[in-house]
Amino acid sequence: MLIRLTRRIWRHRFKAMAIQLTPALEQRLQHIAAETKRTPEEIAEYATEVYVSDYEELRAAVQEADDQIARGECVPHEKVVALFRKRFAGA
Repeated sequence: MLIRLTRRIWRHRFKAMAIQLTPALEQRLQHIAAETKRTPEEIAEYATEVYVSDYEELRAAVQEADDQIARGECVPHEKVVALFRKRFAGA
């Protein structure tokens, strides 16, 4: 199955992208499309949007953590280990 994803590039113009799916993934996509009464293209476009958004959010969080570490806003590993040992010593 070949899916064409589209995106608006200027007002009413769209750019298409074709993706190829394995038969197993195509079957899963068809199942979801039938279950939700949407087209496979709509499901694929939505899934791609969710994945890209999640990836961007994760990258931003990792970058923020890296920035915090660079600014010294972190707890050294040894101190974390000591806190855990103290907290769970009798557990």
